[in-house]
Amino acid sequence: MKMKGLATIVVAVSLAAGAVLTSCEKNGGGLTPTPSGEKCKAYDYKQVIIDGKTWMAENYRCSNYASNSEAYKRGIHTVTSTVPSDMYNAYFVDATNMDNWDSKQNASYLTKEQIGKFGYLYNWAAAVGVANGETTEVFSGDRQGICPNGWHIPSTTEFHSLEKFIENQDDSKVPLVGKYLKSTTGWKNSNGNDFYDFNALPSGRALNGVAEYIATDAWFWTSTYLSVGSQSAKFYTLGSSNLFQVGPLTKMYAFSVRCVKD
Repeated sequence: MKMKGLATIVVAVSLAAGAVLTSCEKNGGGLTPTPSGEKCKAYDYKQVIIDGKTWMAENYRCSNYASNSEAYKRGIHTVTSTVPSDMYNAYFVDATNMDNWDSKQNASYLTKEQIGKFGYLYNWAAAVGVANGETTEVFSGDRQGICPNGWHIPSTTEFHSLEKFIENQDDSKVPLVGKYLKSTTGWKNSNGNDFYDFNALPSGRALNGVAEYIATDAWFWTSTYLSVGSQSAKFYTLGSSNLFQVGPLTKMYAFSVRCVKD
C-alpha cells in the first residue's frame, strides 16, 4: 500500500489500523460473559476508528432492541417475538428453530459455532426495526434499528465515505478497498490484509431459511431503502475480488449488520 505522504500515514494509522478498542466489560480483572451467548452492549464488541467514525469490528449478534430504538418505543422488543405481527424470520432460519441450529444436517444452515464467529444474519426489517412486511416506512438520518443505544445502522453514505477514505489513502490506482477490509483468514478464494482492522468475515447471506455464500462473501445491510413502499433496500458486499460494492436486493434477504457510533 503506497500512502500519500508522512502526515497521511500518521492519520491513517491513528484513525484506522492502530485505533482498535477492546471489548467486554471487566469485572474484578476478568470478563463478564453476556447472557445466553448474545452480545447486546457496545462494549461487547471490538471497535475501530476509521476516518473519525467508530465502527464495530465484529458482526452484530443480538435479538433485542435497545430502549432508545424506534422498534422498542413502538412495542417491538425482540426480533424473536411470539406476537405474530412482530415475527421477522430475522435470521437465516425461522426463530422457532433457533435452538436446533447446530443439530441440522443440512449444510445450508449455520451452526452455533459459525454464529459465534459470523454473528447473526438479519433481514432488513429486523435490522432497521420496522414491522415485517411494512411498506410505509419513512425515515431519514440515523436509524438505530437493532444496534445498541448510541449506535445506528450505517447508511449508504457512511459506507461510501468509508470506501472513498480508504481509496484516497492508496495511490496504487487499483481498487483494493475489499483487500484492506477483509480478514486475513477464512476467505475461501481471497483473504484480505485487514489493514484497517475492520475484520470483514465471509459470513454469507440467507433467504427463506437457507444460508449461502458462507466463506466466500460478506453482505452488510444499510439503512437506505429505494423508495417508500419499495421491496428492496441497499447493501454493501465483499467477495473474491478486491471491490467493495453497493447494490439493492429484496428486504427478505438476511445479511450481516455492522453498527456505527452516532
